[in-house]
Amino acid sequence: MKTVSASDLRNNGGEILDAVMRGEDMIVTRRGRAIAELRPLRGPGVRIETLQKAFKHCPGVSNDALRADMAEFLDLSLSVSTTEPSRSRRG
Repeated sequence: MKTVSASDLRNNGGEILDAVMRGEDMIVTRRGRAIAELRPLRGPGVRIETLQKAFKHCPGVSNDALRADMAEFLDLSLSVSTTEPSRSRRG
């Protein structure tokens, strides 16, 4: 991640923001100490209706066939047991 000083941000803000818009993440420093992060905003999400239309004509997925395909390529003996309830800390 690139680092820019607060004075560089003040003096070259347009160029720095252009770089952020191109996808670069930056750390802003003041006197060598990190004080902020600059990163591009996420684009707008896709509505569920749009996804449903896009995938309407795709074939369905069989869970059994998917598991069989995975078993062919993966060592399923390494899978994590899901029989024990997860333990979460509540404060």
